[in-house]
Formats: sequence, structure tokens, C-alpha cells
Amino acid sequence: MCKYIAKQNLSLASADSMNKMCRDMFPDSKIAANMKCGRNKATAIVKEMSTMAMADLAERMKRLPWSIATDGSNEKDKKLFPLVVTMEGEDGLVTPQLLAIPNCDKNATGENIFDVVHKELAVQDVSWQNCVAFGSDNAPVMTGLHKGVIAFVRKKQTNIHLAGCCLHLVHIGAKKGAGCLAAVEDILIDIFYYFQRSVNRQTELKDLQDLYDVEQRKLIKHVCTRWLSIKRCLERLMDNWGPLLHFFRKEAKSLESGSKAADSKSSGSQTSKKVQKVYDFLRSPTNKLHCQFLKYTLKVYDKVLVGLQREDPKIHVLRANLVQLLQDLFDRFVVPSESGKDVKQVQFKLRNKQKTDTDLLIGSAAKEMIQDAQKHNLRQERITDFYKSVRLYFTTVCTYLLNNLPLDDKVLINAVVADPRQRKEATSSQLEFFLERFSMLKGEAEQDVILEQFAKYQRSPLEDEEDDRLDVTWTKLGKEFPELARVMKGILTVPHSSAPCERVFSMVTKTCTDQRSSLHQSTTEALLIVKTKPNKELDDKALKQLKSAYYLGLK
Repeated sequence: MCKYIAKQNLSLASADSMNKMCRDMFPDSKIAANMKCGRNKATAIVKEMSTMAMADLAERMKRLPWSIATDGSNEKDKKLFPLVVTMEGEDGLVTPQLLAIPNCDKNATGENIFDVVHKELAVQDVSWQNCVAFGSDNAPVMTGLHKGVIAFVRKKQTNIHLAGCCLHLVHIGAKKGAGCLAAVEDILIDIFYYFQRSVNRQTELKDLQDLYDVEQRKLIKHVCTRWLSIKRCLERLMDNWGPLLHFFRKEAKSLESGSKAADSKSSGSQTSKKVQKVYDFLRSPTNKLHCQFLKYTLKVYDKVLVGLQREDPKIHVLRANLVQLLQDLFDRFVVPSESGKDVKQVQFKLRNKQKTDTDLLIGSAAKEMIQDAQKHNLRQERITDFYKSVRLYFTTVCTYLLNNLPLDDKVLINAVVADPRQRKEATSSQLEFFLERFSMLKGEAEQDVILEQFAKYQRSPLEDEEDDRLDVTWTKLGKEFPELARVMKGILTVPHSSAPCERVFSMVTKTCTDQRSSLHQSTTEALLIVKTKPNKELDDKALKQLKSAYYLGLK
């Protein structure tokens, strides 16, 4: 049944789908075969499934290490805080699972948000005893040491680790750096909405794409709250630079001469200003040079951002990936003798430690424009200013990341002990750090036994074939090193970003569609709890509970 509902995308809108589900579940029931299955029956079944999923999760939270993460929604009428628990499932995988989506009906202060979280745990009769980490974004209301949520959490669990979101920090750093270049963000938004509101404009752009021999592809919407979506948008802009310049040149002339047919959407003064603004931007070769550089340099963030958005545990490589990001940035503008140092020791702000203008890595497209400056109408003073902007971009990004990334966090430094590929370099002191700070990781095992298993594990040959997921590897190793595997999986529960909470918000948007705009919050919560639950076969007791829920729904 779980698989069937997932296949149907958990839709409550189709009575036929639910009828088929009921007939599949209860083939001997004449009621299920003959009566029309409405929303109340479907809701009863899904809510019963969510109740069982929550009870199963709560039962595991009472005996295994876990971490919890939350984030606030931006809806005006309510403030939802999805509670995502990361822990080992019955299949041995360490995965995030939704516990609840409570609404904070008071002001979203640190104390009130904590009360919402604590209340949901109390409902499930779960204490903070086995909680390893609290994950959130980097807002002061969450991370404040005196009035933030973490301050109240530490009154319940003293040694809990605060796992901020490095994904947000990288986004902010990249955005601050881009502020040193041409203001492309507003232009991307203006261009997208200018075409979105008119089919005629879209058709005209397609004709121009044919004229310039450019592949006909739609412009992409840039979401300012997810700033690095700018990469794909910028790539599409650069591909269509010629057609767009042609289009907005024509639009600007038409609006200026007053020859365009008057209508409220296109002839207003605001529209004229936006058209002129976009045209002025596109016809500037300096702006195009800045865009070519930005398009190239945004690629440096891809690896770390993809890793931070993965669902499988990545806390063991988080610090290494952040350090690699900084090193990749240094390689682009710092001399090799300096960029090879420890990232905290690189003197990247000193001009004599930076590469010459011709050695800066700015991308082949930007290099080509500079080499053919006359062809592209680039004046020498503009090129000089461009190189200054490039240096300022790199120094701004690196300064922000070095000041804000948790490179000195002891949890991140020692988490490498959980990586079997690093077992020869790992030390027992790294393991002892976790055993002493997070006593729940040991369970009922003695620390000496765990350390002995660790020593044996370090000298034992492992299979050549390595799994992509570390939790799969430790599930296999758990047969020989059971106590050690429990500790390692507990370490892997520490969130490496707030991506799981962001996924819940995306799922809410996809679930509460226009066709289901009246869906009650409790029903939405039940749907998402079922959807995020790891696949698990239903036993006879669970099927009996669902059958009872179905018959109650008939009434």
C-alpha cells in the first residue's frame, strides 16, 4: 500500500485511484468493491499510516542516537517548522525522516520555536537524551547563544552539537562577491518576467533565435532566495545574448517613438524604464565581459553545493569539501607558492601574493573578449577596471567564507574518523572525542570494547569494492564490529546542511496544489510523513490497523 500511494503521488483528488487501492487491499470486501471511496476514507487511511510511521520513528529515537533539524516557512498566514529527524532506519541506512510539521502560532522567537519542537517530542514521549545535533539555518533566532533555539535546547541536552547550514553560507559568500561585478541579478529577473507576460514577445524571441541560429530554449527564472540558481540563468542569457540584444533594441526604439500599441502592460513608464535598463545593460561590452567571468567562476561551487544537497550522510567529508572550495578559489587568483599553504594562512589580500592580470583564471570566453578588445569595443580602461573587479570578487568571497565557515569546528575535524577510506590516518583520539562528548553513541557498550574494535578495524583489510553511501558500508562492517558501527552511524546522523528541511517546503508546495487548496494542515502533514518514511513492508498488525481506519472512514 505504501508503494501504491507513493506511485499515485499521494493524491487525494482521485476517487478512482483510491477505489482501486481499496480493492487491492481488501479484495474480499464487498463494501470496498462497491462503495465509492471518497476523501474521508483516503484521509483516514493516510493519517493512520502517518501515525504508525511517527510511532515507529519515536520508538527508534528512544534507543538510538539521532539528530533533529528545523527551519521556518515564509508563509504570511502561518509559520510552519518541519521537524526532520536523521537516524539509522530499520534498513541500516542513516536517512532524514519527517516527524511533524507544527505551526508556531506565537511570535517566532527562539524560546517559542523551542517550545514547538519540545512539545512535539513530548507528544511522542521522546526525551533529548539521545540527540546528537540540532540542525538549522544560520539565523540568530536559531543559533543565538543566549536567546536562540540552541540556547534552550542546551538546557535539555548540554553537549548537543549545533549544525549550521554551510549551504547558505556558500550562497551568501558567492552573492557578496557578485556584488563587485555588473548587477546581473536584477536584469535576469526583469528579462524573465518581461517575456513571461506576453506570448507575442515569446514568439518574437523564438524567431530571433532562429535568425541567430540559437537553440530555442526558454529563459529560466532566477530565484533570489536561492542565489546560485543564477548559474543556469546566466548560461541561458549568454547563449541568447545576440537575440535578446536585438529584441530589446527594437523594443526600446518602439517605446521611445511611441509607435507601439498602447496597453497597460507594455506602454507604462515603469515598463519603458525596465526595457531601457535591460537594453543599456545588454549593449555594454563591459557588462558582457563581467557576465562571461561570472558564468565561468560559478562552476567552482558546483561540487560542494551538490554534496551539501545530498540526502545520504556527508558530515565526514564536509570540512574537506569546504577547504577544497577555498583552495579552488585561491588557485584562480593567488600565486602557487601562497595558494598551496593551509587555507587559514594564505595572505590572499596582498597584491604581491596575487597573480598578474594575464595569469588570473577568468575563463576562456572572457579571455577571448579581452584579446579581441577592438572587435568587442572594449576600451583599455574598462579592461583595467574589470581586472580590479575580479580581484575584489575573489577577495570578498574568500574573506566571507573564511570568517563564517566552521573550519575549526571539532565535530567536523574529527568526523573523518567515520570514513573507512581514511581509517589508516584516523586516530583513536578522534573516536574518543565523540565517545566522551556524546555518551549516547556508546549505548550499553564499554568504551574499551569500542576502542579495541576500532584498532582491529584499522588493521583489517576491507573489500576493494567501496559503497557510495557510508551507512551501507558500516551496515556491512557492523557484522564484525557491532559496537563500533553503532558509534559511526551515530556520528553520521549530524546534518551537513538544511537541505532536508528545504525539501519538505518543496513537497508542501507540490502537495497543496490549486486542486487541493483546502487541504487541512494535519492532512498535509500526514501525507508528507508517509512520503518521507523509508520503504518498509507492512506487517499483519499494520494492515489490520489500516483496515480499521478504512471502515471508520466509511462512516
